[in-house]
Amino acid sequence: MWYSLLVSEKPRGVIEQLLPNAGVDELRDFVQRYAASDAAFSVKLSQWLMSKYARHANDAATYVAQVEQLFCLTEEKYHGYNRSRYYEDIGLDWDAIDTGMEKLVHTLSEKLAAGVHAVVVPPVLRFYQLLGEHEEDFMSEDEGDISAAREACEDLLTQWVQHPEVPQEEKKALYPRLHEICHSKNMKIFDILTASFFADYLVHMQSPEEALERLNREAAMGHQSADMVHKHVALLRQSGREREAQDIIRTHLCFQSVLDAELERLYSRGEDYAALNLIDLAKMQGKADSFMEERRIRFLQRVGDTTALINLYRSLLTARWNTFHYYYKLKELVPQKEWPAQYELIKNQSEDEDFLIRLYAAEKDYPALFQAIMDEGYNIQQLVKSHLPNMPEEYHEPLLQRAIYELASEASRASNRKEYTQIASRIRELAKLPGARVLTEALVARLRSEYRKRPAFIEELNKLP
Repeated sequence: MWYSLLVSEKPRGVIEQLLPNAGVDELRDFVQRYAASDAAFSVKLSQWLMSKYARHANDAATYVAQVEQLFCLTEEKYHGYNRSRYYEDIGLDWDAIDTGMEKLVHTLSEKLAAGVHAVVVPPVLRFYQLLGEHEEDFMSEDEGDISAAREACEDLLTQWVQHPEVPQEEKKALYPRLHEICHSKNMKIFDILTASFFADYLVHMQSPEEALERLNREAAMGHQSADMVHKHVALLRQSGREREAQDIIRTHLCFQSVLDAELERLYSRGEDYAALNLIDLAKMQGKADSFMEERRIRFLQRVGDTTALINLYRSLLTARWNTFHYYYKLKELVPQKEWPAQYELIKNQSEDEDFLIRLYAAEKDYPALFQAIMDEGYNIQQLVKSHLPNMPEEYHEPLLQRAIYELASEASRASNRKEYTQIASRIRELAKLPGARVLTEALVARLRSEYRKRPAFIEELNKLP
């Protein structure tokens, strides 16, 4: 009855008059249905229940109930709605779950500190289970919306595992229970989310043999993360199983931290050729970016392979616009008599006009620099301003004429005071260059004549010295 009043959009006053005569069952039905149809009310109800339970309860069942209240889920499917509207209608608010779980974990942490450890695990397990049951909903949302709650849960479990009053049998039983929840539906997203905790738990709770057995099983199933690989490798090396550790590393070079950690280890041990081979293997596995190649440099420097360094510097120089410092590295390494050939190679390996202009300027190749600026399709004034003062005088006038031509073209397209002000500012900057004053004065006179019917433009031009 009460829900029918709600959906029929009866005036609030009518509902308020009927509520005092409602029985307990009717009120409960009304609240449940209202919560299922109003997301804001559902969230507020969940927060109220959680705060109420957190103040008074110590039993695990109560906290599990809080977790389920946070999800505010219903079996009913809404047809004809889009996903966003469906979430609103069933009250599935990830932000509220995130905030609510953080508050709940804080309360449970206080209980754990007070020695009440039995209440910790059930609500956390239920949280992961609910996430698993609604995997599609979770994966469709931004991971960041729920990550804080997940991390808070894992921090709490870590406290629980390390707590001296929790029986060892309970601690050892935790991992299999989490594992069952996370892998019951092959939920790889949770393999990633909980991998760090799993790895810490294994090392803390089990013997090296037991931890290695479990880690080997995880690796065989493809359920790995960088944290787990680091722990796996460390345990294998502690057990003297270096060959197996190397196999794990080479299988997981896709994790940048795994590769970098092993390169650091090899560098500290002076195993430069082994490191270079590892970088080659990483490239074969798809990690062939310029940052990958930059890792070679210190190993090549230490083995003294000058030819390989020259080729690498040249490759890196032309790979990205912000690696021009390798030009100076090349100049230091390449013998002067061999530099012209290297210069030609560098020019031929790059089609980036900005890079080539910078290269021509560094080489003082003025004919090439002049032609590149004249051929440039944009930003002419900035290029002229940057390079003209350092170029021979014979290039000054044609470069200035090119910049003035572009300014005149911009003026023909300008239509408001903001654009007029910008053009006047560029003229002012251009006039500061050697030999530019006469040319800019002629340009201003021309613009005043051509655009005398644009008073705003004339006002801006009149501000010029």
